[in-house]
Amino acid sequence: MRKTNLTDHEEIRRQVQERIDAEKPEINKKEVKHNPEQEESRYFRGDAGYLCRTKRTKDGPVTIRLANFDALITDENIVDDGQETMNIYSIEGRLRDGKPLPKVEVSANQFAGMTWIHKWGSGAIVEPGQTTKDYIRHRIHTASHTAGIATKTHFGHTGWRKIDGNTVYLHADGAIGNGGDISIRLPKELLRYSLPLFPPENAVSEKKALEASLSFLDIGDHAVMIPLFCGIYLAPLTTLLDPLPNFSLYLYGQSGTFKSTLAVLGLAHFGKFNGVESLSNLDDSVANLEKRLFILKDSLAVVDDFYPSPRRIDKEGMANRVARIIRNQGNRTARGRMTPTMEEKPRLEPRGMLLITGEDLPGHESTLARIHVIEVTDHTVDKHKLTELQRCRSFLSVAMSSYISWVRENLPDIVKYFPERFIQLRDKASVEGFHRRLPEQMAFLRFSLETAVTFMTERKALTDSQASALVQEGWQVFKGIADKQQQRIADDDPVKLLTDILVVLVTQHKVRINHVDEGEDLGAGNMIGFYDASCLYLYFTAVWHELNFFLQRQSDYFAFSKSAFIQTLKDRRIIQPSPAGENTTVVKIKGKPHRVIKIIDTNIYKAVTGVTP
Repeated sequence: MRKTNLTDHEEIRRQVQERIDAEKPEINKKEVKHNPEQEESRYFRGDAGYLCRTKRTKDGPVTIRLANFDALITDENIVDDGQETMNIYSIEGRLRDGKPLPKVEVSANQFAGMTWIHKWGSGAIVEPGQTTKDYIRHRIHTASHTAGIATKTHFGHTGWRKIDGNTVYLHADGAIGNGGDISIRLPKELLRYSLPLFPPENAVSEKKALEASLSFLDIGDHAVMIPLFCGIYLAPLTTLLDPLPNFSLYLYGQSGTFKSTLAVLGLAHFGKFNGVESLSNLDDSVANLEKRLFILKDSLAVVDDFYPSPRRIDKEGMANRVARIIRNQGNRTARGRMTPTMEEKPRLEPRGMLLITGEDLPGHESTLARIHVIEVTDHTVDKHKLTELQRCRSFLSVAMSSYISWVRENLPDIVKYFPERFIQLRDKASVEGFHRRLPEQMAFLRFSLETAVTFMTERKALTDSQASALVQEGWQVFKGIADKQQQRIADDDPVKLLTDILVVLVTQHKVRINHVDEGEDLGAGNMIGFYDASCLYLYFTAVWHELNFFLQRQSDYFAFSKSAFIQTLKDRRIIQPSPAGENTTVVKIKGKPHRVIKIIDTNIYKAVTGVTP
């Protein structure tokens, strides 16, 4: 083999370089000529109006086209929602022919990706290249800071906020108690939460407003209107109270009973609400609902229309959403969230009062205990009085503005007085057998009513005797609702449901329970267990199947999981666990071992067997 000498290497290098030079693309030769301005700046507008950049090579500067537009960040808006801040850029641009592009708003965390350019339509064109968007972003950022960016802070929620040592109440158009310039930025759907300035133009306007708000009580049955009135006036107190209200109002009735109309009149106390348009409903995602309930701090939020769907999958989905919202509201908590970098984000806890309307009630006793059910019928509302109040609905927000101003003036006393008064009212409402949350609901509503009538009395809208009578009537209304709700909770007890279904299945001969010896068998059909003189021994899997199959035939479902339900039976000592603590136990029947749940509850035994143990 011939040795390669130095001359051969030099020849090879020369040939390779000639090939590279021959294949080098010619990039916009007409724009390669640079003027001094271009030499000083990395980015510039080329002769054809394109945004370009200068690329420096060993052969000299080269012009690279980036886009047929240029843009600047004109404003940086910092939105503070009370948990975290979001930076939003306002960006304006022009096409290469000078045509202006509409202003767009882009969150800071989306700016770098440049995906927001699609908002300018097909006319805004980015040149090809993996790094082109990075250069455009860099150009916009650097040029904007050179030109100067106006920065302003906005508040992204309603309700109480301490700003520069001054406590104010925020709403879409500003703040009550504001001594300076406060800017509010709410989502488009929530801009109706707008209260008038206080004080109103004259005392006559305030008097008419308070009379209009009090007339809300008279458009229907007081058993409906008083709790709604209390919920409305409790909303501005929400985050001032410790503990926070731990329930939702639930307006329950068939279609055509004016549920949504009453809800909208409640909302009219907080802004310009004339109809149900843009109200949250249970077709919205849970994330969307959680966000709205977080933003509407110390305000009334409405989630409209929980209806019974004929399709089981839709019914379960809607029931799960409403149960989750109700639990979040009752516990004042929300789903945990993570950033793309796996950092924990603040939770979006609900911070106001929630009113739900529905033609059906959510199941599960713990969910029912977290709602104050206000039942409406065809005869609840006086249509004539309803129409009269709708005509003067604009006065309702004036009344609320006046009330909030009064609360602000008396805020230290309200905050100090509440804890002791709450305990007094809760203890007064406590009745043996009541779910523990029901007396708390009564205490919150009574405190709200007492606060509202104190305000109305000071403003001469109520006499002392009228205020006292209204408070006493309200207490009886709350007690009646709590009594009825306790019965609903008892009726929805999963153990009672199990008992009722077993009785039906045995009576209809759908299932069979055999005697452990030679006694009479109960029912007929699929065998699900045994019984003796004092206990039931049931195959839990078989019982679970029959229970769910029975409910499916009624287009219903069981709200518990299998494991959660058997744990409930164990916790309530309905079943006797094995010596090792297992939920199931092994018993010998007619010489053979059977793994069963041993039901020792005498009420279930008597109901299913018809025998007193």
